[in-house]
Amino acid sequence: MLLYSKLIGSPIAGLKDSAKVGTVADLIINDTDLTVAAVMVVPKLSFVAKQKVVSSTDFVHLTKNGLIISDEEALVEISELVRVETLYKNKCFGLAQKVVTKSGAYIGHVYDYLIDSATCAIHKFYVKKLLNDRIIPASAVIAMEGKLITIKDDKPYVFVPSVETAMD
Repeated sequence: MLLYSKLIGSPIAGLKDSAKVGTVADLIINDTDLTVAAVMVVPKLSFVAKQKVVSSTDFVHLTKNGLIISDEEALVEISELVRVETLYKNKCFGLAQKVVTKSGAYIGHVYDYLIDSATCAIHKFYVKKLLNDRIIPASAVIAMEGKLITIKDDKPYVFVPSVETAMD
């Protein structure tokens, strides 16, 4: 299991040449099954090349130390991957998604999420509202529409006291 926050800025290596081809800039999330659809990449020569993407189908291995892909040829312009481009335009990436219940109650904003390295599926969302943190399982998600995540009303969610609350 990997945290989103630990993946951002980690290296991407090509298996074929055993060389660094870039770094992880962001993750694009598939809104239908809550998996990582692609990774936004800052290429090795970022001052010359513009940002690229690599589809999750080209992942060889995803670890806490970075991402291994088959080779540099897997890095493409986002316009070449129609579904990924649509997800990107719909803002299905990064953090700060607003989380609400089906009945409309505001839960908070996502500040991190936990990803299964083998399947690239999101297992948990870490959500913060003022001083309250909650862990929302992916199974509670009804819909993800860009920066809005709707969850079930009837689930009890884990409340994680913040440092300030725990010290009182």
